[in-house]
Amino acid sequence: MKLKTLFALMAVAAMTACAPGAAEGEECTKDADCAEGLECHMHDGEEDHGECEAHDEEEEE
Repeated sequence: MKLKTLFALMAVAAMTACAPGAAEGEECTKDADCAEGLECHMHDGEEDHGECEAHDEEEEE
């Protein structure tokens, strides 16, 4: 593998590792996948993926 290609792949990996998180409406597997202030809400009947949504405290009551 050429050195330039290796550095390019390392740069892409570093950018995705430091991403701020998924935006509202984007797919997730856990709360940590979502941007700050959002939680991973699992789709009905699903346990392995969901969608990032704003947390609504009134919804829990």
